[in-house]
Amino acid sequence: MDQATVISLIAIGISAVSTILVPFIQLLINHKNAKKQVIYEAKREALIEALNFIDDFFSYLTWRDNVALQEIETAKDPNCTVENMTVRSRKMLNLLCAYCDEQKTIDLYLALVLRPTDKPTELFINFREACREELGLSTVEFNKNEVFIAKVSSEELEKKGHNCPERKL
Repeated sequence: MDQATVISLIAIGISAVSTILVPFIQLLINHKNAKKQVIYEAKREALIEALNFIDDFFSYLTWRDNVALQEIETAKDPNCTVENMTVRSRKMLNLLCAYCDEQKTIDLYLALVLRPTDKPTELFINFREACREELGLSTVEFNKNEVFIAKVSSEELEKKGHNCPERKL
């Protein structure tokens, strides 16, 4: 075999190998990206569920108006029970443990659920910030006086007997 034939055979071999390897490598990369996307979506869902759980949990705490210095009545889900909230809190903890990258996110959740009287609004702000960090989002300034909506003022609606339907986001 002369040198030109050897070079031609090598070129054909490289072409054949690249024809096989390039799609295989692309398949591996796509699989890895798809897996990352699935994990990101599961993490996002877990964090949103945990935030919603904390909102439900907070509605059962005693809140005081800092200006009028009186207890604030909060709107509560009448279907929530201690057992229901306990089971949900465990589920949220498991989801956070499965998907969160940062220990502080889990620690803040536990502090909110197990020790809610230890500065709950500051903890909730920190938990929200940790959730945003987990998702790779930029920081947002949360007002500590507006971290939890105890009850939307709807006295006029209640007087008129209107009930607004709940809407899914």
